Formats: sequence, C-alpha cells, structure tokens
Amino acid sequence: MKKIANVKEISNKADDMSIVYAIGSSEDVCKPKILAYLKSGDITGKASENFVDVITMKEINAVPFFFSDGEYEWSAEEIYYVERYNLTLDKEFLLKLGIDGKEKYRRRKLYSN
Repeated sequence: MKKIANVKEISNKADDMSIVYAIGSSEDVCKPKILAYLKSGDITGKASENFVDVITMKEINAVPFFFSDGEYEWSAEEIYYVERYNLTLDKEFLLKLGIDGKEKYRRRKLYSN
C-alpha cells in the first residue's frame, strides 16, 4: 500500500522528512474535499492507544483508526495533521482525488507576518 504522506514522526522511518517541514501556514482550498475523502475510507484496523501531537506534545483523545482506499493507506493521526496543521500530502494521491498541481497551489494564507 502507498502512504498519503511520508513523515518520520508517523512512519518511524529515519529517511522520511520531519513533519515540521511538511506542515504549512496556508490552507489548501481543496482541504474540505481531501478531508471528506480521508474520513470516508474503509477502516482497516485500530491502534491500541491514542497518539501524541508531535507539535504540541499533547495526547490526542481520538479513535486511532487506520483507513484505506485499496491503493493508499492512512491513519486518524494523518487526518488530524491535515485538519489541524495542513499536512502536505503525496502529489500522486492528490491527483487521484482530482486535485491537480494548479489547484493544489491555490492556497489561502492563514497567518500574516
């Protein structure tokens, strides 16, 4: 199965980039479409415990399900990071959702300098 994001804090692979570099201060205009897709995936399993937000170091009280669409797999933790921190997702996964490069980079600025 393919992953929707490759960040070492979730994958536990040292070669993956840190989530710090995969979150943004702007929000993808397609975020509602992405979240709806992720939340509607087939449940394939459940972790035995909640997860910790690696940005705030607080435990997140959420049902730690794993999801799949038959080609990609993801976790409730990844959904949380998309929702809360605008986690950058795999470009091929976004293309599968019908989100092309032009649409992907039309982003709303959330924070001002």
